[in-house]
Amino acid sequence: MISLLLYLVADAGRRGYTALLDAFWDECQTFGIELDCATPVSAAAFCQARVKIQPALVRHLMQSVAGEFESLHGPAFRLKGHRVFAVDGAKISVQRSDDLFDALGWHADGHCPQMLLSTLYNTLAGVGHDLTVAPTHSCERTEMLAMLGSLAPGDILTLDRGYPSFHVFSELVKRGIHFVVRLPTSNTFRPVEEFLETGQREGTVWIRPPRGMRTSHDPIELRIVVLTRPDGTSIVLATDLPPEEFSRQELGEVYHLRWGAEELYKLETGDYLGQGQFHAKTLDGVMQEVFALGLFVNMTRVFMASAAKEVKKPYRHIYQKTAVLAVAAYLTRLLLEKREDEVKRLGHRLVQRIGRTIVKPRPGRHYKRRSFKPTSKWTPTGKRDSKS
Repeated sequence: MISLLLYLVADAGRRGYTALLDAFWDECQTFGIELDCATPVSAAAFCQARVKIQPALVRHLMQSVAGEFESLHGPAFRLKGHRVFAVDGAKISVQRSDDLFDALGWHADGHCPQMLLSTLYNTLAGVGHDLTVAPTHSCERTEMLAMLGSLAPGDILTLDRGYPSFHVFSELVKRGIHFVVRLPTSNTFRPVEEFLETGQREGTVWIRPPRGMRTSHDPIELRIVVLTRPDGTSIVLATDLPPEEFSRQELGEVYHLRWGAEELYKLETGDYLGQGQFHAKTLDGVMQEVFALGLFVNMTRVFMASAAKEVKKPYRHIYQKTAVLAVAAYLTRLLLEKREDEVKRLGHRLVQRIGRTIVKPRPGRHYKRRSFKPTSKWTPTGKRDSKS
């Protein structure tokens, strides 16, 4: 069932259950892999069987592969000895069903249920260490705090403007997790506003706990750094990292690394891996597919890192699209082949295939945003819209 779930997400939502199951069985027969039954099971049977798989199991497998990446390749993905993480959330539409409307809710102007998908992401390795699925109107801070167990003392967490609060800073300090957090330039902590009014570019402030937390929490010291973007606007960062370890400029570079979380969402919604609205119409089914997608991406990252070592090229030069499509092509054989020597041979061939495509990053390259919102086929005058 896990193999089928991975095969489903690797298909990028192109086929329905029946066509997907036919393709899975046909592929296994082509490669001489024996299944429990000679003919494909029905779509209904697959839906009934997947109910027995707890989403927590798939989530655990995703986290286990992230741990395996860390043990195999982790030391190569450090910044001054620190792992660097980001947390980000995205609202994603799912299938229209009463179960999902009730479980997840929907946007006031929308027509589909929406989930809040939050990701804890290793920005240097490109590996997702945790995911949470919550109703669309859930608090991003709450979801972020629920994933902190996947971090270790000494890690650096980067956060955007929607996350900072005294409780968040307090929890990070208590766990020994360093942070680089962007603050709003207004309507933020009063000591920070007073510091910004002085015009200084760097300094320290103390923020006090809210009234209900003053008996149980001490004030927190924040290092405030103000950076100027190329367009002339300012970015305000709060951190606990000392200036002797990270300069103002280096803090800006650390914060910029969180863009990797946006790149992950771009991958998971792109043409060759995007799931659309996912297949499932139940909450557990959606969570299965979300965690299976995270598991598939993490497996791909392991092979990408191995390919980088094999061809002695930087990890960031390994072409992501080639890797995703190659892992999808080898998926059934890697997961269901019972001969250990054959699995090793297949793994080596896969690494070689991924390593053959090297693409150097092009900094500053931009792409126009694409909207998948359906457009009207008719103009107000009654004529067909040529852009549709």
